[in-house]
Amino acid sequence: MPTPIYVFSATGNSLWVARTLAERLGDASVVPMVQAFRSTPVRPEGGRVGLVFPVYMYRMPHLVGDFVARLETRAPVFVVVTGGGDPGDLFARVERTFRRRGLDLSAGLFVRMPSNYLPFGGVPPDDELGVIHAAARARVEEIATLLAAGERRVERDYDRFRAWIHPGQFYRLGHRYASVSDRQYQVEPSCNGCGVCVRVCPVDNIDLSRGRPVWKNHCQQCMACIQWCPEEAIQVGDKTRGQRRYHHPEVRMRDIVAQKADPAPGS
Repeated sequence: MPTPIYVFSATGNSLWVARTLAERLGDASVVPMVQAFRSTPVRPEGGRVGLVFPVYMYRMPHLVGDFVARLETRAPVFVVVTGGGDPGDLFARVERTFRRRGLDLSAGLFVRMPSNYLPFGGVPPDDELGVIHAAARARVEEIATLLAAGERRVERDYDRFRAWIHPGQFYRLGHRYASVSDRQYQVEPSCNGCGVCVRVCPVDNIDLSRGRPVWKNHCQQCMACIQWCPEEAIQVGDKTRGQRRYHHPEVRMRDIVAQKADPAPGS
């Protein structure tokens, strides 16, 4: 029975990691979390389960937290997270959540990737991106070897000051109000009403009204709408204007859109 690797990805970093792990493990399949939500509870078959997702403010994205709340399995679960900085105390939080749910966390591992959170700064130059992507590939190879061997490892080391004081307190508030963070979004006159933002949003948080995107206040702060907009017409206040956009070079927009498609029969 193939190992299901459930993934949440908006600009491709986590999707690339999930795909690469599935290829290296050989007995794995990639399942978008937004598809798995259609089964409640989520009861995967197989000897183990994988979760791959980005770390947001030292926490699971809200969508991922909701997914874990529906996950029911006695199989060991490995968790691989991506992020542009450090994961903080994420894995300690995941352990507590899994313990309450009766889930077995067999591995908790971090892969550093280019950040997609434009309000905190633009994308690095191409040469720096290349270095980050190369290091990420080596890290994923290391993780695949570890998982193939069945090794149990949870990375628990973190800076307590950063996790709990600064930026930890700021992150706590930001995570709490993530759903209404889209109130800061603005649309430039260059918007042509193409609807890309609607198609890539993982939680259907965007409608088009008179050819302009309107957000519905259940945002994930995943940045998909901002990063994939072909006109770069969506801004977060004045923080993102002129900032270079990003998606993983091996992931296309159609891959992100396909995560919301109906799963194939038998999948």
